[in-house]
Amino acid sequence: MNIYSVLLSAVLLGVGGPVCALQDTAKVPATAKTTTTAATSITCGTGLPPVSINFSSAVPYDLKTFSNQLTVDCFAWSEFVSLNWPTSGTGFGDPGDTAPVQWQSYMDAGLLFPSDGSTPPPWGSQPALPENCASQAKLTASSKRMRVFSMTGKTDSPFSTGQAAPQNAPNWLGAQNGSNAWYEITVSQDEYNYVVNNGLYNANTQASYVNNGQGSPVVLPKGCSTELGQTCPNGSMLGAVEMKAAWMEAPDYGSNPKWSRYKITEGLVIDPSTQQCRQTNLALVGLHILHKTTNQPTWVWATFEHIDNVPTANVPAPSGGYNFYNANCQTQTFSVPAACTTQGGSGTVPVTVSCTANQSPPYYLGQGCPKPAPIQVTRTTQLDSNAQTANQTVQNGIRQNYPNSVWQYYQLVDVLWSTNPTQDPSKPYAVPHPLTSMTSGSGGLVANTTLETYVQNTTCTSCHEYAAIAPKTATCPPASSGGNSGSCSSDFSFLFGQVGPAQANVLGLKRIFKTH
Repeated sequence: MNIYSVLLSAVLLGVGGPVCALQDTAKVPATAKTTTTAATSITCGTGLPPVSINFSSAVPYDLKTFSNQLTVDCFAWSEFVSLNWPTSGTGFGDPGDTAPVQWQSYMDAGLLFPSDGSTPPPWGSQPALPENCASQAKLTASSKRMRVFSMTGKTDSPFSTGQAAPQNAPNWLGAQNGSNAWYEITVSQDEYNYVVNNGLYNANTQASYVNNGQGSPVVLPKGCSTELGQTCPNGSMLGAVEMKAAWMEAPDYGSNPKWSRYKITEGLVIDPSTQQCRQTNLALVGLHILHKTTNQPTWVWATFEHIDNVPTANVPAPSGGYNFYNANCQTQTFSVPAACTTQGGSGTVPVTVSCTANQSPPYYLGQGCPKPAPIQVTRTTQLDSNAQTANQTVQNGIRQNYPNSVWQYYQLVDVLWSTNPTQDPSKPYAVPHPLTSMTSGSGGLVANTTLETYVQNTTCTSCHEYAAIAPKTATCPPASSGGNSGSCSSDFSFLFGQVGPAQANVLGLKRIFKTH
């Protein structure tokens, strides 16, 4: 087993905070100790009643009424606040607090969906760090409980943490400080339980489960709350949540004041050039929150970024500079080993990293290949007025109640949802998964500059409607007459397509670790 396979299973899982139902107007006491005068909640939006965003670890199970974009944006913010609530209880977004937040205590996708189809470890497992990595990073026994991030290099592993697109080409993202972005996915306990209880971490079991369309469909659990008047067959629950995060290295953390505006985590990365583990600090720059709920069975697709990633219209540049944009960008041309390019071969070839925005890099990262070069990034679709209103409301609320919190420097980009969602199927059917009445603040184009850098002209579901289970031999009937039989839908989650031991679905593998 190579170092990638070992390390991808060695991600630290923290201790989870409580998760409970949240009404539109519920009041849940805050637990942060940053200040004794902090409010327990703020109101946001124009719904009747408006959304109550509670300063607590209580993740909302659902929204009573998905009535308009602003209300949905406020719901997304309520999820962001609670999912980023500290597990340590030391304060909400205190600068310098590297302890895990709630979503970081969720199960790592690589542990839940192992490539060999073996049984996942129990919820909350904290696998030991491989000794070779610990020794390379010169860790002590007390510091081995640390998050591990895989390299973004040239690999055909389904666990590659590069972006989803472009496929079959370099898709890493170089920051202006000369490092590359790192990615991870975690899932909620309700999703974990569904997968484990049904054996869907194994491709052979997946095939038997759907039985070529005659068995049961893969339908992940929906968030449901009796307090919202919903009928919940299994009781109130959070439902399936998938968190997809982008981090950039912060090597000068501690000396550069810019990092006081970021959520920081201590981690280990596999250096692309040396293939050695090294310890570093990483700053959160992008976050997807995907939540399947009773009122949104085709999921709520929310995405957030740090405000300093790229320029925003009518907003001054940050004093510390942008993370992925340089107003004085200079085109770089240099030679790289031909083996580091998509063409392959021997010898060296010239490549050019241009200042044209949102162009994927011309070479792979890896041993013998160049270090990451900064990639020029811009936002192709500006934040809509509803997102701006929700951002201003919540950022001001955080600033007033937690003046030093790093979370005031994050912003909602957009939320994709349905005004008339397709209901869950009773029988398995083929991809694409049916969708109806999908909408967002930007009119459908929802993209994060750190997670969909090179495909900002698309949206989440344009890929995820093709998410399928792993076995290529499993065939399901079309969802509607006139369609074609094909790979069986996995309820919009590409995670099911990465498992073994049966041959995996190529489409799922190519798009798995990073997302829309």
